[in-house]
Amino acid sequence: KLSQFMMQMGKMGRPRHPDILTPREWEVLALLRERRTNEQIASRLGITLDGAKYHVSQILSKLGVATREEAAAWRPPEVRRGWWARWPLWAKIAGAGMMAAAAVGHLRGVSGTMIAKGLARFRPAAMRSQVSLWGGVRVINDCYNANPASMKAAIELLVELGSDKRTVAVLGDMLELGPETVALHREVGAYLARRGVSVLIACGVLGHEFAEGARAAGMASDHVVETADGAAAATTAKAIIRDGDVVLVKASRGMRLERVIELLGGRQSAAKGA
Repeated sequence: KLSQFMMQMGKMGRPRHPDILTPREWEVLALLRERRTNEQIASRLGITLDGAKYHVSQILSKLGVATREEAAAWRPPEVRRGWWARWPLWAKIAGAGMMAAAAVGHLRGVSGTMIAKGLARFRPAAMRSQVSLWGGVRVINDCYNANPASMKAAIELLVELGSDKRTVAVLGDMLELGPETVALHREVGAYLARRGVSVLIACGVLGHEFAEGARAAGMASDHVVETADGAAAATTAKAIIRDGDVVLVKASRGMRLERVIELLGGRQSAAKGA
């Protein structure tokens, strides 16, 4: 029954995320359409073989397809609408969990209308894409964990919420990524710069790699600040951030970047007492 329900959901419009393909992933997709192997992709783009494999897996996941051939054949529909396209971006980020919840509801006899209403009321758990307003500053608290895909998705949320405002990304180390650690941090930094984020505050041992990637992709050096750890990032953020800004705070759990959120809360209290 579960497989039948998921097939029905697929007919409604299988969740896809082509809107958050990175520039590098679009390049890899173009090479997949040329029927290039992972080795050829790595050679053409000047990346490692593991890096090529990672990008291909991300493309398959975001396009909602199972094979390289399906990815190569995929084309953006002329109109992307329907129940999935109408959801806000932060809800799309949680889409896999939402689909699972919908499947369980269906198997328990809950109507489609009630499932849709329930999902519409979903709000992220603490420190997971949690959006709050601190005085005049909108803060995206995503401090619980981080990996390259979730970093890029969070950057998209920052860009969406800050479309007409100054955007500030406070990013800390993504831990336990293996041999591609440096390259993946630089890729996130470059992605952030290409998406037009205004200011980067990079912290931690690997924060330098975010900064290097951002500068290499064209971000002005005076818009990039490097700090040693979460405490220093919090102090820097408090000094830089001003009313009207939209701020993303994200890192792996070990970086404890919730200290930035706590200091921003102190900023609000101080403003009220002034």
